[in-house]
Amino acid sequence: MNGLQDIAIVDLSAGSVTYEPVTPQLALDYIGGQGIGAYLLYRFVKPGVDALSPANALILAPGSLTGTSIPSASRSTFMSKSPTDGCYLGMSNGGSMIQLRQAGIDLLVVLGRAERPVYLEVTDGTVRIRDARNLWGLDTFETSEALWSELGPHFDVAAIGPAGENLVRCACIIGNRHVAWGRTGMGAVMGSKNLKAIAAYGTAGIPAAQPVKLLGLSRRTTKSLVGDTKSIETWREGGTWKIYWDFPKPALNPDSDLWVQETMDEKIEHHPVACPGCPVGCKHALRIRPGYRYEGLELTIGCTFSTMNGPFGLGLGLQNIEDTMKCGEWVQRLGMDSEVTAGVISMLIEMGLNGVIDERQVDHLDLRWGDHELAMRLMEKIAHREGVGDWLAEGVAPMVRSLGEAAEPYRVSFKGMGRALNAHAGGDMRLGVSTPLFAWSVNYRGHGDRHRYPSMGGRPDQKKGNVETVLEKAPHLGIPIEEVYRLGESDEEIVPAAMRHIQAYNTVAYALGFCDRAVVLNALPIERMTEFHNESTGLGVTSEQLIEAGRRVWNLEKVWVTMQGQTKADDYPPPRFFDETVEFMRPGRSPVEYPSFPRETYERMLARYYRSHGWNPDTGAPTPEILTRLGLEWVVDEFTSFLDGEAAPDAGDMERQPELVCR
Repeated sequence: MNGLQDIAIVDLSAGSVTYEPVTPQLALDYIGGQGIGAYLLYRFVKPGVDALSPANALILAPGSLTGTSIPSASRSTFMSKSPTDGCYLGMSNGGSMIQLRQAGIDLLVVLGRAERPVYLEVTDGTVRIRDARNLWGLDTFETSEALWSELGPHFDVAAIGPAGENLVRCACIIGNRHVAWGRTGMGAVMGSKNLKAIAAYGTAGIPAAQPVKLLGLSRRTTKSLVGDTKSIETWREGGTWKIYWDFPKPALNPDSDLWVQETMDEKIEHHPVACPGCPVGCKHALRIRPGYRYEGLELTIGCTFSTMNGPFGLGLGLQNIEDTMKCGEWVQRLGMDSEVTAGVISMLIEMGLNGVIDERQVDHLDLRWGDHELAMRLMEKIAHREGVGDWLAEGVAPMVRSLGEAAEPYRVSFKGMGRALNAHAGGDMRLGVSTPLFAWSVNYRGHGDRHRYPSMGGRPDQKKGNVETVLEKAPHLGIPIEEVYRLGESDEEIVPAAMRHIQAYNTVAYALGFCDRAVVLNALPIERMTEFHNESTGLGVTSEQLIEAGRRVWNLEKVWVTMQGQTKADDYPPPRFFDETVEFMRPGRSPVEYPSFPRETYERMLARYYRSHGWNPDTGAPTPEILTRLGLEWVVDEFTSFLDGEAAPDAGDMERQPELVCR
């Protein structure tokens, strides 16, 4: 069938590669990309598997439209059981591994563990296991350069650095030196398999059922997207740092460069970089101008805020933009997530300054805010598991467990993933109730990754507030008009009730491979995404069916993460958000103190969220009724047995439910 290609299954333990088709039924039920990836996770990764054991699977799932002529369809997702406590699934990003699909492979499943370091070469429908002993020990930039020298610069390369090799639990995968699949520790999973890199190149192109109609629709969508000239201009001028310029920020370092918008232009030469097929150009190639520390340093990153200025500038109190850029470059070379890395360092500094730990426990380092050399030294220790770095490499939950109750007040984490307390306002409903902030607590993979659209407002591509935008964009999001009137009156009612619809819409977007920037999704109502899906695959689904498939994927993921150990207790923000006030400020204004968030309000919101999904409000688990209604009746018996405390199936039986490929 047009538009449907192969699933490549690589067993590193056996040294074998097999291929299966993406069937029309899979595309109907699970859309593609991370949707089919969720099905494959359920199939291959049994309950209770150790994330860093050969029994875990690593799945690379480009969106089903990724690599086509469709604008801003460039996302790929790495999926696996995360090695982070409480966090499961993987991470999506755009701009790399697009050529996997152009090589005829829709999804890549990696099982087992190689005896020695290897990399995978994917070219025109064939996956080969290659020796990577000469690459082991290189950082992510060096690995990419070595593979480009060996294979050619036309290859997409996704690689791990020292952190992944040493099984650091926040290790990420870096694509083409600048795309980071971060947060959830996919680099550690890759390292546990002795897999150093994946290199892909394809010349076959991606078939489409209706190529002429698809091209016309792509042109109309591009015209609509670039018509938002103010948003495009802001993204190209500075990306996320300028997009988030006037958002409330923690006031740890109010006198730093980070509060002067013109300083980035003064100190750093920057040019927009676009993912293939995208007219926005939200990524940036940076170079520090002459006369400043680290002059000549170059770095290309997808998110200037979340890679450098947020976690290191605000989170660790650095004063100068050039220092945050050096930290961003260093963490990317080592192959670690910037947010989580800054989170464990922030927690260490805060505990040290408050006497919870002494100098012997931190290798006699002088812990203080605003020291970028300290941050870099700690990052090096973490990546190589040296001294205190070995402790930090395990993440915030093990750190708290090892110290006991004295450390608990300093933990800031979502689904076990730490972040710096002062990094930004993400997930912090003390600033107000919104679907993006609530999503940090209830999504399955921790902070800052999924379901940010619609955004919080106050930015060029979304001027209205979040809740107002949700109600206004109900048809865009696939929310039936009659359902709008049942969402409620207050923000505390509307936000949790609307999350079910927002999660379905965003899941569809991710499965298709669309970027989640608001400027992109503003041009993609669910009807338009349905047209793209149909003209690519020839399946002929309705918008309602596509949204239903998004719900099916979300519920299958919920079943899987529950069986892996995620519980209702993981659906809460950090306890200190309920107990502490917080001080935030905007550039040029006085700090404002916000009160703690009422725990009882959050409890009501969480119960309402569960009920909106048709889940058990006491446990947060999907019910047999909702699973059956969504066509997931095939998981009900096993899931019910799990909830009843019966023994899980043997984790060594890797190919559970193979008949479901063509249900």
